[in-house]
Amino acid sequence: MKIAAIAAVVSLLSVTAFAVGIHLFCNPTIVENRDDAFAQQADQAGASGAESGVGIMSPGSGTPPTLEEVTEAYTHKARGWTSEDTMGGAIRPGYQWVSMEVADADGPIRSRYVYAESGAVKTEYTAENPRDLNAVESDCIRMDLSWVNENYSYIPNANFFYTIADEEGEYAGECFEALYAKEDKSAWFTLCYSRDPGSSNEDGSTYLVKGDYDEVYSYTTSDGFEFVIQIYGECSWAFCATKYSTISFYGGYMSQTEIENILDHLDLYAAENAG
Repeated sequence: MKIAAIAAVVSLLSVTAFAVGIHLFCNPTIVENRDDAFAQQADQAGASGAESGVGIMSPGSGTPPTLEEVTEAYTHKARGWTSEDTMGGAIRPGYQWVSMEVADADGPIRSRYVYAESGAVKTEYTAENPRDLNAVESDCIRMDLSWVNENYSYIPNANFFYTIADEEGEYAGECFEALYAKEDKSAWFTLCYSRDPGSSNEDGSTYLVKGDYDEVYSYTTSDGFEFVIQIYGECSWAFCATKYSTISFYGGYMSQTEIENILDHLDLYAAENAG
């Protein structure tokens, strides 16, 4: 499977808004069938006076890529850390990355600066152990990997983290991804988050149809974050969106109980007014 195809499978957005406690979540709406999706969207458009389309997220294949394929995708940047061939990519489209400067190519946390034609700067990090990247996270969104590291095997160098400063030097977003597996390599999963203060998830027009999945339901973690969990075949997804942030899980051969347990131990934080 191509790296771009794997990245497309792993990256999911959530976009239906409702409030739980102090958090505003913008996850897809779960409906019984497609007619319900169209009816709800028509009601929403009528109430707001705006026209918008209906997006129905479907699972595609229930067979996940192999651990080897996902490892190749997730070690792409680490393997080419000193090469400009790996400097592309950002949560916000439109940047033209034109040059880079490697700050550290050998330390426990490797770092480099990638420069855009506009003057924006992307500061990238990677490490053998993804938990080390907790040290460079911002105050806008965080994920504690301590429990995950104790209970699963991280895939060395299959991770990265970056922040973006715009041409004025202001915070313009960040992204984190890491790959883990069971000790016997019989199952694997990715953990990702991103934040883009220039793009809101409050669209409210994406739906999940129950019959498209083996399981699809909302799950609130012990720290109050509401995820939508989907299981289809041997593939599983979980994601949570706030106004500007998205947190996601993608797994192959992981059980429902294992997914919930992982989500409960991430000690998540997202501050929507930060940045």
